[in-house]
Amino acid sequence: MQWAEKCLQENVAEYEFILFHELRHFHQHFVIERYRKTGRVERDSQKEIEQWEYEFAHYISNRGDAVSRKANADQWCERDANAYGLIMVNLMNVNKPISIYLGLPDNTAPDAYRYEQEKPEIRRALNHINKTFASFAQKQTTVRKPPKIDRNAQCPCGSGLKHKKCKCKEYHADYR
Repeated sequence: MQWAEKCLQENVAEYEFILFHELRHFHQHFVIERYRKTGRVERDSQKEIEQWEYEFAHYISNRGDAVSRKANADQWCERDANAYGLIMVNLMNVNKPISIYLGLPDNTAPDAYRYEQEKPEIRRALNHINKTFASFAQKQTTVRKPPKIDRNAQCPCGSGLKHKKCKCKEYHADYR
């Protein structure tokens, strides 16, 4: 309870992450149970479901030491829950001007990216969020500066003229 109160005061994103992470485990258990009863596979692959089932049956707990922490984080059920938690925390906070600090395993970001690419419902949610909040984002313009070219050098546009005599738009801002 003290940890929860501290998170709510100091780092709400960490609290949100833990909630989403554990909700993903709930989902994993639900999918495993449905698969056992019906053999039905929907959004998650059969291979993924069977991997979760095996890992939960042989679960490696994080006991606080480096070896058990790494072994725990390397389990696919944990990697999946971490990726899901990270994506959902980002979705929850996309329009808030905050920095999110989470101490996650190194594989979480690549897993989240893979997850986002493979799960159409996540991709749809991210696209919806991006469209919704695009108007709030500051408009950025990219200014391309042409390379510095000596006046007497040949113009890189291929005209065969010296740079000072050429009037191409590509390398002369005056003629754009």
